[in-house]
Amino acid sequence: MVVSRSASSTSGERFPSSVSRPTMRRVTTVLVWFLASAALAFAQNANVLQGKVIAPGGTQPTSPVRVRLTFNGRAINETFTDLSGRFSFPGLNRGTYQLTAEGDGLTFETTSIYAEVSAFGSAPQTFTQDIQLRAIIHKPPEQAGVVNAFSQVVPKAAQ
Repeated sequence: MVVSRSASSTSGERFPSSVSRPTMRRVTTVLVWFLASAALAFAQNANVLQGKVIAPGGTQPTSPVRVRLTFNGRAINETFTDLSGRFSFPGLNRGTYQLTAEGDGLTFETTSIYAEVSAFGSAPQTFTQDIQLRAIIHKPPEQAGVVNAFSQVVPKAAQ
């Protein structure tokens, strides 16, 4: 029985003879460049804006609060706070964002603030912006007053 070996296995080459070394180097270079570009592009969107919603009394809200994120007047995302009042918006670019905590209509009103995401370099960064809710100021009940006061002169003949 005769065993034959191919030319590529006897010469110590790792690639088939149909692909040259310079071609493989070019393919490898292009692949590395593509992966580095993709990682850089992903890193530019990797910033996180997080924070905590704080009730008017300085404590956490008793129920989850809806927090909306807008950029240039367009809604980007919304979430609800967890049980400790925390929220998070990952994957943001640089810019000024508006955070709006929706009021419950009974104890606090809808509150909006602006947060600046101004990342430096290409590394992902985390920005923290808390939202202090404003209490609804209840007006005292109005006192009953005179609704309509007028006087009328009644002719003597009608009396």
